[in-house]
Amino acid sequence: MVLFVTTIHDLRQLVLANRRKPKKSSTNATSARKPFGELEQRKLLPIPEMIDDYNQFMGVVDITDQLRSNYPTHQKSRRTWLPFGFGL
Repeated sequence: MVLFVTTIHDLRQLVLANRRKPKKSSTNATSARKPFGELEQRKLLPIPEMIDDYNQFMGVVDITDQLRSNYPTHQKSRRTWLPFGFGL
């Protein structure tokens, strides 16, 4: 819980997520396979909403950094106010 300190989500908000049963060779296979039983391969499991949002949007920062790399912001300028506009 300490790793996901947030001001947007409440820790008690849960989302039902469709999860696959992990393989037997998985690192946490013994504990992660318990909710699925023997026959179920997929199951709706309740997970905290903040974890679901993190999993859904974790690549957005990388895409933004990739798009910003095309436009360099470290340009020389004699006008001191101009570099502030490059970051926006």
